[in-house]
Amino acid sequence: RLAPDSGALAESLLLRATVLVDRRDFAAAEKALTGLVDGSATGGETPLAPRALFMLGDLAFRQGKPEEAERRWLSLVARFPKHQLSEEALYRGAEAWFIQSDWERSSNLFSRYRQSWPSGRFAETALRTGGTAFMRSGKADLAIIWWEDLLSKYPKSRLVPDTMADLVSAYRAGADYPHALALARDYRARFPAEASRDGMDG
Repeated sequence: RLAPDSGALAESLLLRATVLVDRRDFAAAEKALTGLVDGSATGGETPLAPRALFMLGDLAFRQGKPEEAERRWLSLVARFPKHQLSEEALYRGAEAWFIQSDWERSSNLFSRYRQSWPSGRFAETALRTGGTAFMRSGKADLAIIWWEDLLSKYPKSRLVPDTMADLVSAYRAGADYPHALALARDYRARFPAEASRDGMDG
């Protein structure tokens, strides 16, 4: 019987790792994925190495290790910059720190994401969440710029109502009352129910 080729072996290992993760056998899953990433289990690197590295980042985050998750996801971006998972890896790194309430690290990675993929799959959400990270880290001016960019580039986005509400508040906090008033009027006209909910109906 012929031994499986490296591609078939990689697919088998990836499937096994997925099953192990579902069983919460994280140590065994990590061992299988690491062998895929460094090629030690497949006799060299295979096209599934980026997927395995992405899964290793996810595995670290699930175990409450955000720094290790970031290291693995950024390693994917560095090693495989053209791979489709690199974009998601960088976004996930920014999102992970947002979930951890580390606004500085989150906003830094969202900024890096925007520089690398300004029109990427997650650009819209990056503008919204990255703006919030800036606001919570005390950088209201950057939050305003990002939220204004979202409203300009994605006028039909489901994120628009909440972004408009937060932007009105940001303008008011910065004593930019003309912009706050104009945007509040626009908010009431376009989203009356949401404006009423946010106390901007009069």
